[in-house]
Amino acid sequence: EFGNSQQRPSVAASRNVSLDDREVDCPEFQSAQIQPAAGKTFWSTSIGPNDVRKLDIVRFKRSADEEWTTGEILSRAGKSSGKFSNWWNIKDVQSGHQKPENLEQFAVIEKITVEGNPMETEEIATYAVNIPFWRFHEKECVEAKRTELEKFDEFDVYDEVVDEGQKTIGSRWVLTEKFKDGKKCVKARLCVRGDLEDTQDIRTDSPTVRKGNINILLVVAATEGWTITTSDVTAAFLQSGQIERDIFVKPPCERRVPGMIWKLKKTVYGVKDASRGFYLNFSGKLLDFGCEKSLLDPAMFLYFKKGATRDDHTKRPLGMAVTHVDDVLHSGNKEFDERIMNPLKEAFKFGTEEETEFRYVGLNMKQMKKAIMVDQNHYVANLEEPKLDDLSNLKNCDVLNDDGQTEFRSAVAKMSTIAYTTRPDLCFEIKALSTKYGKATKSDLRTVKRKIVLLKAEDGSQMKYPNMSNVNDWVLVGFGDAGIKSMPDKMTSIGGMVVLLCNKVTGAAAVLSWRSKKLRRKVISSLAGECFAMIGVIGELVYTKAILAQIYGQRIKAIKTVVVTDCKNLDEAVHSSSLVEDRWLITDIAAIKEALENKEITEVRRVPSERMLANCLTKAGASGEELLTVLRTGRFEIPEGWLTKPRP
Repeated sequence: EFGNSQQRPSVAASRNVSLDDREVDCPEFQSAQIQPAAGKTFWSTSIGPNDVRKLDIVRFKRSADEEWTTGEILSRAGKSSGKFSNWWNIKDVQSGHQKPENLEQFAVIEKITVEGNPMETEEIATYAVNIPFWRFHEKECVEAKRTELEKFDEFDVYDEVVDEGQKTIGSRWVLTEKFKDGKKCVKARLCVRGDLEDTQDIRTDSPTVRKGNINILLVVAATEGWTITTSDVTAAFLQSGQIERDIFVKPPCERRVPGMIWKLKKTVYGVKDASRGFYLNFSGKLLDFGCEKSLLDPAMFLYFKKGATRDDHTKRPLGMAVTHVDDVLHSGNKEFDERIMNPLKEAFKFGTEEETEFRYVGLNMKQMKKAIMVDQNHYVANLEEPKLDDLSNLKNCDVLNDDGQTEFRSAVAKMSTIAYTTRPDLCFEIKALSTKYGKATKSDLRTVKRKIVLLKAEDGSQMKYPNMSNVNDWVLVGFGDAGIKSMPDKMTSIGGMVVLLCNKVTGAAAVLSWRSKKLRRKVISSLAGECFAMIGVIGELVYTKAILAQIYGQRIKAIKTVVVTDCKNLDEAVHSSSLVEDRWLITDIAAIKEALENKEITEVRRVPSERMLANCLTKAGASGEELLTVLRTGRFEIPEGWLTKPRP
C-alpha cells in the first residue's frame, strides 16, 4: 500500500511448532459476522499451549470428538511461570462469553491467521483493539497507518540500520475507531513488542498526579483568580527523550526494506519504560524553563517569581501544572503562560487545549466567577444497569455463574470509580460489595442494580472548590473514624478519613481527599480502631500541609490543624497522662501525643457521632448527607467554633 514490503521468512521452526498449515472453514467466524477481506483466506496452524500469545485468535477442541470452538486470547489467567502458566482468559467468538481455560487440557489447538502466509511471525502480526485485523485494508485504516508512520518520521524515532543478526523485537499495529462530534475517525498506533525485551534492570516507574493534589490545584486557581486549562501532548511517547540502550525492531511491512531493521532512538509505544521516557523529557523541560518540582508529588510543578525561597513567608505561586501521562492541567498568570507554557508548546507538539470548561482524567470541570465546579455526571448517566433477565430461574441466595460474576465485578468497579472520585458516601457500601467477588449471589447483583438506579436518579456528583481568600485564615481539618468488624465477614474493620481545607472567617471549605480502607491489623475495641484511624488522618494532614507549604511558604506552618474524632475513650486517652490498658496501643497513642507536642497538629477535638463526616466511610447505613453538603456547597463550620478548646 505504501513503502517497501517484502515477505518475511517463517520462524515457525524457532518456536517449535507444527507446519501443518491448511485452509479452514470457520463457521464460528461466519456466525459472529466476522468476514475476511475480499480475496483473502483464513488459515489455521497447529500450536502447543506454550505458543499462545495475548490477542491470538485460536480454535480448539477439548476432546478429539468435540466440535471446534473459536476464541480470542484476552489475557493470562495466572502467572506466566508455575502451575498456572498455561491458563488464559478466552472469549468465545460465537457467544461472546469469557472464561479462564487451561490450555494443557485441550486435545487440539490451532492458531487462526488471515492474509497470506500464516506462519509470518507473530511478532509482526497485526492486531486491533476495536477494529479487527481483517478490516485493515480499508481506506480509513490505511490512511491512519500512514499518518502514524509520518509521526515516526516527524519526531525522528528511529534509524534504519543493516541487519547483522542483532537481537530484534517485533512490531504490531493497533487500530481504534472513535466517534467525535458525530463523525467516525480511525486512529492507528504502531507498538513494538516490549514484552520480548529483557527489562530486569530497567526502571519503568512513571509518576502521575495524586488525586488530592488535583483538588489543591483547583483550590489555588480559584483563590488566585487564574484560568484553568487542560492540554494534551500529541503522540506523547514519540516525543520522549533519547533512549539509553540499544533496541532493534523488525519494521512493519509498510516500511520493510530487505536486509534493514530499525534502531530505536526513543522509547516508543510498547517499550516497558515508554511512559517513563516521556515523563523524564517533559518534566525536564518544565524544570529547564523555571518550574520547581514538588518534593512530595513528582507530577506537580510550581512556578514562582525569581528569587523566591522555601523560607519566604510571603511566597506566592505564579502558576501550577500537574500531569497524568500526556494530559496536563495547568493554571497561572500571564507570566506563567509566557515563560512556561508557551516555550513548552514550542518544545512539544500539543493537540487539543481547552479553558474554563472541559474534561480532565474523567472529571468535568467548569470555572465559575468565584469557584470551580467538578462532577462526573457524564459517567453516571452512562452507567448501565446489570441485566437480570437471564437469572429468573435463580433464587436470591444462588451464586451467579461465570458470566454473572463478570457482570457483578464490572458494575461494582464502575461504582467504585464514582465513590472514590466524587461520591465518598458510597465508599463503604462499594467496599463491602467488593468482598463478594467470585461468590456474588443474585441478591448481590440486585443490590448493585438498585444502587445504580438510585445514583442515576439523584441530583449528580457535584463538588465545589471555592475561593479560599486569605491564607492566614486557613484551617486544615481531618475527620477520622473506624467501623469495628463492620465488613460482611464480621471480622474486618474499616478506617475512614476526610480532609478539608477551611477558611475560619468566610466559612469557605474544600474537601481535598477521603479514604475508606481496611485497618492494618485486627482490632477488638473501638478505642484501637479509632486510634489507627486517627494516625492515618494525622499522616494525611501532615502531607497536605507540606504540599501547601511548598506552594505558599512558611506561613502555612502557622495555620491550625485540627483532628476530629467521635470516640470519647480516644479523646480522653490522648489528653491524659494515664496509660491505656491495651499495651499494644500505648505506642500508637504516644505517637498522637507527640504530634500534638511538636505542633504537627494543633488540636484533637471530639464531636457528636452525628457530626462525624467520616461515618459513611466506615459503617453500613451511616448518613453521608452532611459530607455531601460540604462537597456541593463549599462551606463548613466546625462544631463549637474555630477557637481552640482549652484542655485541663
